Amino acid sequence: MTMTNEQVGAYMRLLCLQHQKGELTEKDMLFICGTRDEDIWNKFEKSETGTYFNSRLRFEIERRKAYSESRRNNRKKKDISKTYVQHMENENENVNRTKKKGGAGGKQFVPPTLEEVIAYFKLRGYTQDAAERAFFYYHENGWKDKNNTQVQNWKSKMNSTWFKPENKKQSSQANYQTLTP
Repeated sequence: MTMTNEQVGAYMRLLCLQHQKGELTEKDMLFICGTRDEDIWNKFEKSETGTYFNSRLRFEIERRKAYSESRRNNRKKKDISKTYVQHMENENENVNRTKKKGGAGGKQFVPPTLEEVIAYFKLRGYTQDAAERAFFYYHENGWKDKNNTQVQNWKSKMNSTWFKPENKKQSSQANYQTLTP
């Protein structure tokens, strides 16, 4: 069953309130919903004490608490790399979207070769001379930029810093025109 925007808003507010309070009273439910809206109320279960809760939210809260507790316990140990277990894995996650890039805990930056930089520049229509200047600038500085910040993504750095009109290859038509009287 599809809910209206108003129902979705009330449902989200109830979930937020449950997350804060743990369980909801009937008064809480009626205050947010206004009336007993079956589409919303059916998403909550009634406990033995007469309070209401969304079982999925309760499950996720408990899962998060267990994960946080395991992280806390693992941090107390000396070598946490051997104790790491993926407690919060999500079977719906797209692995490609969750890869970390750069920064602490992310992938280690691997500097490109001169050939890789030249190929990238040529593919984008820029000169080999510009590629070599860019490569040697960063190579000599330990792949740190002008602010002494470690380069995390060399292609992005090339796009933002070196891909300028003056570094662009001239088209063959432009070369032809400059060679003819």
